Amino acid sequence: MKLSNIYYHDEYGNTDLVATTNNVDKWLKSSNEDRIRDGHDAESLDDFEIKEFNAHLYLMDKLTILAKVKSFCEGEEEANDENPFDEDIDSFEQGMLAGRVEFSSQLLENITKWENE
Repeated sequence: MKLSNIYYHDEYGNTDLVATTNNVDKWLKSSNEDRIRDGHDAESLDDFEIKEFNAHLYLMDKLTILAKVKSFCEGEEEANDENPFDEDIDSFEQGMLAGRVEFSSQLLENITKWENE
């Protein structure tokens, strides 16, 4: 993954690392929105030194996370199928169990919808 370090050199010869980003244009837009809101002038990329580098990030990918969420939700539904909560009992615990099953079911429906978008 390509990332960029953004450095600012002040008039005294000091250099500050201002940000690390994967999108310098979006960073500049966001930074300028903050500056203008605070009463300062907007800056341009020419005001900074930008050094690109390759980052090797070893994070769990989105598909792995999604698979884990789906597996957890399916487990909630299976646990309820094996040991259903008693709808005739009105208690806090029963409400919690019903809410967990409802949430898991709705989340699985949304994941299926999102996967097909």
